[in-house]
Amino acid sequence: MEGSWRSIWESKASESDFSASGRSSADARQLFALLTDACAALSPKATDILLDLGCGVGLLARHLTSHVGMVVGLDFAPPLLSRARLSAPAGRFVSGTAVALPFRASSFSKLLASSVLQYLDGDDLVEVALREMRRVVAPDGCAFVSGNPDLRRKAEYLAGIDNLDLPEERKVVLRERSQKAFWLSPETAVAMAGRNGWTTEIRPISPAVWQSFYMFDLLLTAR
Repeated sequence: MEGSWRSIWESKASESDFSASGRSSADARQLFALLTDACAALSPKATDILLDLGCGVGLLARHLTSHVGMVVGLDFAPPLLSRARLSAPAGRFVSGTAVALPFRASSFSKLLASSVLQYLDGDDLVEVALREMRRVVAPDGCAFVSGNPDLRRKAEYLAGIDNLDLPEERKVVLRERSQKAFWLSPETAVAMAGRNGWTTEIRPISPAVWQSFYMFDLLLTAR
């Protein structure tokens, strides 16, 4: 499945920042809410080295570089990384995947993974990704894994696509991609994270972000 997602994200390289980050309906207010949630969870400090996992075009990274000592962005789509390097020149951006992070153990004090788990192909790879995140985060570090589609809301979300003010061909694409995405319940996410070295807190998404009705965030603390 990774190959199909990779081609989708590479095709977005010429689109707007929001669209290229998978948030085509977002605006500045929602971006501010996403950043506020991330900063509240991670409490970034000038001494932190932050990994922005699944950084895309660097939409979040560019706003976080002034709050930490260093931001390292990782994505599997080279065209998006090229844009990230231009938009956030203070960051460092590298190619890689969530299931094989190209970093040494304990390289980061903080980690941000925004809308990442949903693009992995099932439980096994999600557990691998959580284990890899734990490996690269220092023992006293934490990770904010945000924008996870809640399996309990899947049917409601898919049914609601019919009511969106969008062309029918766009609705078809949205249904297909939503069906292909990985949905998990908060309880399953907590169990997975616990098996891979994390203590987990389920956190709501700011209501200013429209996806908040069917997604949830996770604050993971290394243990």
